Amino acid sequence: MTETWVARKAQRAAWRTVAAVTATLGVVIFVFAHQGRLLKNAIKGPFEISAAELSAIKGVWNSPVYFVRVTGSNPTDTGLVSWTVETEGEYYTLVVGDKALIVETSKLRPLRDPVVVGTLTAFPPGLRSRLEEKFGRVPLRRDYYPFYLKAGSIRGQAFLIIGAAVLIAGGLLLAVRPSLKVLASPDGRPLMDRIRSWGDPYQVSEAVEREWRMPADLKFRSWRITKNYLVHSGPFVFDVFRFEDILWAYQTVTHHSVHILHTIHLIPTGSTFRAHLVCSNGAAVIRGRGKAADALMPLVAERAPWAIFGYSPATRTRFRKDPAAFRDQIERNKMELRRR
Repeated sequence: MTETWVARKAQRAAWRTVAAVTATLGVVIFVFAHQGRLLKNAIKGPFEISAAELSAIKGVWNSPVYFVRVTGSNPTDTGLVSWTVETEGEYYTLVVGDKALIVETSKLRPLRDPVVVGTLTAFPPGLRSRLEEKFGRVPLRRDYYPFYLKAGSIRGQAFLIIGAAVLIAGGLLLAVRPSLKVLASPDGRPLMDRIRSWGDPYQVSEAVEREWRMPADLKFRSWRITKNYLVHSGPFVFDVFRFEDILWAYQTVTHHSVHILHTIHLIPTGSTFRAHLVCSNGAAVIRGRGKAADALMPLVAERAPWAIFGYSPATRTRFRKDPAAFRDQIERNKMELRRR
């Protein structure tokens, strides 16, 4: 079975999917591994840190410990205020050992607290220049630590990274499962079961390939519509459906527009068409624009006149509640058409 053209196309798409997911997962693992310093501090911290340990830090950006609890004395307001889009904070000094530590705290937290939990952070240029104006360049270098303490926890950030990594990895593993099944058991996958239900797999595969290589009746990004088949072929997917198996067909259209100069006036930028083709052994969703999209549903109506066309909640309920009865109704429609 694996020698058929259809099987080879499906396997190549599966291999590309596995390769892409493996590469993406490698990037996620690489990024996550480089957050080890953050995770260690978030999980094991805050670390109690002394004045001697603060003085021993040469570069706070590569210090293994930076989520800390500092105990000092003589908290004094500096008169400096920080603003961001969402918060407003203030700076004060805290004497730790023979130097003073600049502490940034939100107005929502207690101000001038001698015991502070936060992250040791390098001075950004803007803050350094403001401190030099306040204290003088030489006194700042001599009497103050060369970094400041930003009050607050980093655990939320760490949990966000862990959660994002878990979600991404889980999504990638779910996405690659069908491809792994294709590679593990080529003859047992849904596509090959569908092909076998149409007749001899080799003959069906030859027929699909023959129509595939002929000029398509309609072409979309990854779909080729031939005389008898709807072939979905892309870098990471290969699937085949028949007009003969269509039970229900309907379309949806999404209109796109943009705002101009932040006014209420909208400029149309086009529409996206989706054809939903529910078959007896699967479902196809074909997206497109332009003349090809306008021509698809009339073509489906011509080649599958027995199908039910148009969406309604009642049709959806009928199909979901009793798909076997739905299929039987379509078979009766086919028989009536053949009698005419």
